[in-house]
Amino acid sequence: MRIDVLPTIEAVDPVEWDGIVGEDGVIRSHAFLRAVERSSLNDCRFWYLLARDAEGRLLGHCSVFRISLFLDLFATGPMARLTSAIRRVMPGFMRLQMLECGTPVALGHLFSFAPGADRPSLTAAFAERIDRLARDERLHRRVIRDFTPTEMPAFDAFAKRGYKTVPNLPDCVLDNRWPSFDDYLKSMRSEYRYKVRRRMQSAARAGIRCEVRTSFADLAPRLEALWTATYQRSREYQREILTARWFEEMDALGDRSRVVLLLKGDLVVAFAFVLVDDRTLRFLYTGLDYEHNREDSLFFNLLYHVVRTGIELRRPHIELGITTYPPKMDVGGRRSTLLMYMKHSRVPIVTTLFRLMTPAHPEGGRHVFREDPDASAPEGKQQRAGG
Repeated sequence: MRIDVLPTIEAVDPVEWDGIVGEDGVIRSHAFLRAVERSSLNDCRFWYLLARDAEGRLLGHCSVFRISLFLDLFATGPMARLTSAIRRVMPGFMRLQMLECGTPVALGHLFSFAPGADRPSLTAAFAERIDRLARDERLHRRVIRDFTPTEMPAFDAFAKRGYKTVPNLPDCVLDNRWPSFDDYLKSMRSEYRYKVRRRMQSAARAGIRCEVRTSFADLAPRLEALWTATYQRSREYQREILTARWFEEMDALGDRSRVVLLLKGDLVVAFAFVLVDDRTLRFLYTGLDYEHNREDSLFFNLLYHVVRTGIELRRPHIELGITTYPPKMDVGGRRSTLLMYMKHSRVPIVTTLFRLMTPAHPEGGRHVFREDPDASAPEGKQQRAGG
């Protein structure tokens, strides 16, 4: 077995690459990885690892990238205020370059394996090659993400190489069991249904309408402006910087990508960017016009229309993503643990610091639906269904 490391996805045959991606793998697909690479995000540099047997048959692949970020990425409260104060006089405080196995713009791991492949051996080979690439690039911090707790043991080759388990922020997922949005609303307990209907009716009275588009490159400058306004106000998470080019590249994914738009007249006042996977609708990014957000409840209404879109597309899972959990749990989303493997080859305490600065969020959600099978379980004990 050999592992080839290529500096661009353009050097890989799309049919061969996608042949082992499997179901619900849009973020591992050639088209998506090419769009991300072409977007020129931050200071990212990408590599693509392909494992082949002696006859050259593709056994597995994954993608890694280099990025600069701050160690206190998820810090909140006193710790966030302390590091922010220090950074005013030391702008580079806690800024590290790292090698990450994953994608900078979505949740989920990027390992794909051919049917019948020896996954433990392949994972061990990938772990060794990723470490060697990190050494060659002098990147001491390495992160392998994102895994559910049940997926972690299959990748314990990283633990054997000194990686520690650390939490990512949890995903928030709504498991879809409704034939229509009306049925979804009817299944809610009255207090939650009332809030949805009140906000949607208020937005309609204000002249807000929703439009879902699969072609949106012409809106790229407006989407960038709305996303930037939201990013600058974020207090939970700031990392990748989206540009108009990113939206243009995502438009090239065709019916795999959509924007859920809220318009007031002809003006786009809010959007949600979603990926349409085989079984999952993935809500990745949002942007809001803050002159209208408070009075028109734009973010709440976006969530409702994302849910509506997932139901209409008959996707069993609607992934609402990390951060901003209270409104997502109000629509029925439940927090689901995501874990990562991390190590620093020179300063091991860096991993401990990251763990300490990442806020803990219990799994589970709220009793939103009248007949929720998990409603009687403590919030921290509720588990995500499906996968």
